[in-house]
Parts: sequence; C-alpha cells; structure tokens
Amino acid sequence: EKFLYWLFSFIMKFKIPIVVFSAIVSVVMGVFSFRIKENTYLLEDMSKKDKLKQDFNFFEHDFQGTRPFEMSISVKGDKTVFDKDVMVEIEKVENYLHSDYNLGFIVSPIAAIKGSNKSLAGGAEDSYTIPESNERYNRIVREIKAVNSNSFVKSVITPDYKIARLRSIMADIGSREANKLDKKFKSFFDSNINKELIDYKITGTAELIDKNKM
Repeated sequence: EKFLYWLFSFIMKFKIPIVVFSAIVSVVMGVFSFRIKENTYLLEDMSKKDKLKQDFNFFEHDFQGTRPFEMSISVKGDKTVFDKDVMVEIEKVENYLHSDYNLGFIVSPIAAIKGSNKSLAGGAEDSYTIPESNERYNRIVREIKAVNSNSFVKSVITPDYKIARLRSIMADIGSREANKLDKKFKSFFDSNINKELIDYKITGTAELIDKNKM
C-alpha cells in the first residue's frame, strides 16, 4: 500500500512531465518504426542444433546454396520458346543470372538446346552453345519436340511452347539482398532485352516465403 501511495503521489506531482516524456518516446518510436527493414532467411526460425538446419547449412557452405531460384519467361505474339531469336534473348537473361545472382547450372530450355548441340558435336566442351547453324538448330528443336513428353522437357516448357521455366539454386542471402538483385535485374531487362519478344516473372518457393513474411 505504501508503494502504491508513493507511486500515485509521484504521478500526480509530475503528471505534465510524464505526459510530455511519454509523447516524446511515442513519437521517436513511431519515427524509427518506419526504418525497420524486413530481412528473412530460409529456416531462420529453426534452432542451430536442429538436424534439418544443420543439413541446410552444409549445402549452403559446401555446395551452390539452398535458396531456390525460379523464373518464368513468357513469349509474346505468335512466337514460341523455340524461335531462335527468343532463345537468344533468354540466353542474355541466363548470362546475367550467372554473373549477378551467382547462379550455377540453370535448368531451362537453353540447357536442352546447348546439351543437344554438345551431344551432336561429340561432347566437345566448347560446343555447349546455341548452334549458329540454323539447320542444326532446327534439327535440335525437332528432336526436342519429338520427345516433349520427356519429364525434363515438360519441366522447363509448357505444352504450347509459350512459357519457359528457369530453375537454379543460390546462396541464402536474405530477402533484402534478393529484393535488391531483383530490382537490378528489372533495370537490366528493361534496358537490354527485347520486350516485344518476352516478358518475365520471378516465382517459386523463396519468392512466396519473402512475400509471406513481409
């Protein structure tokens, strides 16, 4: 009772300074709350002792990473993914992803084209490219279309050949850094890619997790 009486007396004696101080603290907290920046990581809620977290850390540090990267490329007009000029634009996208996102191998229609060209060249390393010869390119496309029921082909191209899928793995750099990379990519795409041929959208698990935690 003595403490409550003292507390009540203190509040009544200094009520104006208390109100002013509380208002100042509230304003300062309100201002700095807008400076809070979200930055989420995969499995960040798990303990470091968790077996699954330890497995993820192993692949993060000893392999290519753990953060899934997925992008869909949609083809405009009467073109399809297999048109050579479309493939050239997709290759520009892939080259950028390799250099700026530090992606390793990318599962995509480009990989199917380049892999087929390498096979036709007897496995020569320097033949892992889009063939310059239209005759060879068209031959590869015909062969791929002939086996379009193949699980790999189905996983990277829609049945109507209008949407391509690019998949890879990157380091778990956090949602903030990933968002910066995505903004830089948009600038690159707007400046260097023929937008009359293709458009893009970043998709996949990591993108959904980032949006869910924002």
